[in-house]
Amino acid sequence: MFFTQPEISLSEGLERLTSLLENINWENGADRLELLRRLDPLIIMRKAVKQLYDLRDIFQRDNVERLLEDSLFVVNDMDQRIRFVRFVSRSGYKDEPDIDEAGKPLLNRATPIHGAHRSSLPGKVTIIQELFQMYDANYDDDGLTHLHVACEYGFQDVVERIFMLGVDPNLLPEQMDATPLQLAMRFGHVDLTELLLINGADPNLANRRGMTPLHVACETDWEAYKALTRFFIVSEDLGQRVNMEARTLETGRTPLHLAILGGNEEVAPLLLIRGAHPNSADAKGLTPLHCICMSERNVNLFRVFRTISRQKGWVVPLDPLDNELRTPLQWAVACLAPNIIDSLLIAGALLSNFAYPDRSFFNECFESSLTGEPAEINLKMAFGLLGVIEALDIEGYDPKLSDVLTIMSLFAERNLFDNSLLEAHNWYDDEEFVKVAKKIMMYCEEEDENSYNLSFFDLIQLPTKKAAQKLMYPYSCCDQCRDQFWSSANMGKLPEASIEFCARYFCDKIARTFFRQMTVECFYQLVRPVLMLDCCEEIVDKLPVKDWYSICLAVDSNKARDDSSIFL
Repeated sequence: MFFTQPEISLSEGLERLTSLLENINWENGADRLELLRRLDPLIIMRKAVKQLYDLRDIFQRDNVERLLEDSLFVVNDMDQRIRFVRFVSRSGYKDEPDIDEAGKPLLNRATPIHGAHRSSLPGKVTIIQELFQMYDANYDDDGLTHLHVACEYGFQDVVERIFMLGVDPNLLPEQMDATPLQLAMRFGHVDLTELLLINGADPNLANRRGMTPLHVACETDWEAYKALTRFFIVSEDLGQRVNMEARTLETGRTPLHLAILGGNEEVAPLLLIRGAHPNSADAKGLTPLHCICMSERNVNLFRVFRTISRQKGWVVPLDPLDNELRTPLQWAVACLAPNIIDSLLIAGALLSNFAYPDRSFFNECFESSLTGEPAEINLKMAFGLLGVIEALDIEGYDPKLSDVLTIMSLFAERNLFDNSLLEAHNWYDDEEFVKVAKKIMMYCEEEDENSYNLSFFDLIQLPTKKAAQKLMYPYSCCDQCRDQFWSSANMGKLPEASIEFCARYFCDKIARTFFRQMTVECFYQLVRPVLMLDCCEEIVDKLPVKDWYSICLAVDSNKARDDSSIFL
């Protein structure tokens, strides 16, 4: 059975409303809150006859704003909050600014719009939209104007009303870090972007950090491509040239840098087509190519970048050095991007002078790109390094002793060579682990005599030597399969308790797959002529990998001592 609120007449409603105002102390918050509580049923009943009151005849402006602020920040019931704001809005209430002695409106004060915007109120967009029906003037509170708020939420009708008052579209108060146009583009308001430009917004006006509207749009995913396309077209129609090479003050980055770092595969090509320079270096000497190589996700972007550059006749060096003398290839290695490594080497990047990045650079990149619990980060690192080492191995790169020590040191500092836990626990027999591990397929399901169809569970059951051999396969197969192999999305489904075991397992297999030959050679240097090379191989294979690390360190230490003795 359903009940509806009874209808009341306009005179009866007005009489009830007037009675509620008797003896109220407007300075007392409890009195105002009680008034709001008693008003709510009346508001619900008045909706039935769709006739509202002109609150200007009943309340003073200050009291209306007090009630609005109380309803927003004191009332806990969201529905009641919205009902009251909507009631005031639809009653026809309109704010009228105070006037100074010269007859000019006083606009420097906070309004409920400012408060709602700065809050985390649920449903605040609806609330602010209703509040804007009451306020036409462009009030300014510590640099935040109504125009800025309207542009952030995309309220085009509000912006049009404000412009009718003669407000400057390039407002950038000292306390604000964004122009109205920057806000519209940051939040992907395409039509509003056009409106602002037509009304005189400067397409190149930068904030105090040197960010232009173009920079801002390149940092966002909110309809950035559509907003930028309209931005370029309207700017051209208005005869305004957009500065494609504008730079941020601190980092010296162009919009193209930001689009690439954000992985925006639509915006970056658009910028190149519009004339963004592919070789511009930022304050750290990083070119757009360096930025592309910072993420495995940028494989397609790398190809598009190269294609557009060729079409425009640009020469894009593949081995530029940043201020730390690092090449894009070294960035791809440190950022664990094997597919980017493949693309760079196929395109002609040089391996002749390549050296692995040092441990500190690896760790710097890990901190910015690897997220999760420590065990999960270790697993992602192990998988990523496996992909990187294999990608270089396929192209014929033989790791030097310094390279081997760099990778092993990354494992050692995370205590990943301690396999006592692996030996003490049958972690691979855990029921939940087995269930998930059997669903993670490591290789292509191609009907080819050379293809493997192996689950993660199958892999860890293999003897060490055979598992090490099979671990080399996925990085010579298709990109899709390669991505699947080391995707954290798959490995992240493993039970939390088994993730650390998996990381240790893969670190052990990486070393035994790629560093065995170097370790054997180092061991031979330490024991010759007592033992022959084949004996050294047999001994090394029986040693734990942490001993391999010690052997390589010993040889490196001896080499350093010998080198220093030359100068004595």
